Amino acid sequence: MGKLRDQLELHDIRPKKSLGQNFVTDKNTIDRILRFADVGKNDLVIEVGAGCGALTVGLTKSADAVVAIETDERLRHLLLENLFEELKGDTSFDQQEIDVDQQSASSKNQNVGLESPKSNVAMFSNSKNNALDFQVGNVNVVFADVTEINFDELIDKFSVASNSNGQDENEVDNENEADSKNEADNKNKNGQYENENGQDENENKSGQNKKAGDQKVKLVANLPYNISTRLILDVLDECNRVLELSVMVQKEVAERLRAKPGDSNFGITSLKAQYHCEIESGGKVSPAVFYPKPNVDSELLKLVRKPAENSPPDKSQSGTTPGTTPDTTPDTTPDTTPNNAIAEKAFSLARQAFSKRRKMLRKSLTEIPSQDFARAEVPETARPQELTFSDWERLARVSR
Repeated sequence: MGKLRDQLELHDIRPKKSLGQNFVTDKNTIDRILRFADVGKNDLVIEVGAGCGALTVGLTKSADAVVAIETDERLRHLLLENLFEELKGDTSFDQQEIDVDQQSASSKNQNVGLESPKSNVAMFSNSKNNALDFQVGNVNVVFADVTEINFDELIDKFSVASNSNGQDENEVDNENEADSKNEADNKNKNGQYENENGQDENENKSGQNKKAGDQKVKLVANLPYNISTRLILDVLDECNRVLELSVMVQKEVAERLRAKPGDSNFGITSLKAQYHCEIESGGKVSPAVFYPKPNVDSELLKLVRKPAENSPPDKSQSGTTPGTTPDTTPDTTPDTTPNNAIAEKAFSLARQAFSKRRKMLRKSLTEIPSQDFARAEVPETARPQELTFSDWERLARVSR
């Protein structure tokens, strides 16, 4: 903890409660998070809240690539120092040079690369907020408000198939064609192609032709308490390319996410998280490992996304054919509405009922008649926290 506090004081930085800044200072806890996340060499890792880089450094040693998102621009130089010290073994970069390049990049409001002989750090202006992002080794640091980030766009930008120098696809294709032609010429001249490392042509190409789809996208983070629930649910709802989330959150939030039907803290958060994921606890984390110390315990959670079962519903097939009279005969045929549409309706009913969680369903869902509750095999006297997602799903199917 002493080193971190000294660094913060040196840079005249005080943690902000408004940003939920509680930095992990214990190396054993960092190692515990890394083991729990189980990051591999084929993983693209998104870290939310890079802070001073304690977790970021560990992730870079395990992952294929890391995108570290940080809101607080005051941490830029400290984060750069810590990453560079660990990954490059040299902190003798020119601070003044970086400051000058930051001003230049921001004023031009476009990508401005910096390749410093001392630091070997690539720096780029962020066109959205004029912040100066940078790249060290396999880490891309992005300064932005994570609640405003489109994760699909982020993954597209930093996946292995994207070109780090900002070239468009045509330029990359042209270069690849030129490389292929040179390789062919080499083979014709020498009779056999061999690269500098002694690999044959096929071995070399297998590494070069790695595609974005080959990467497994994971989110690993010590999440700020004030955005943890919202961020987790947003990622689960909006970006199914993130397959795993290994996060440290407030213990109360963790208990809510993994609560079971019938528990007092089971709610729409529990229902939604468990619809998308299998949830595993990595155990409690003491406030003593943070600076500053929070007033609550934390917990490690891993959320592993369940396989997608259905494609979105085809809305063109719904409704009554124009010019015909709707059939009012009771429908006894099986409901084949795609699960995505049913899930949407199920969550809509659940949100409505949980807004009056003390009331029985017949009071909170007055538009559903008693016979529909009976058909769905859901007691109308039940309260929302007693229902599983399957219960909501059956209710959604019969109450269309």
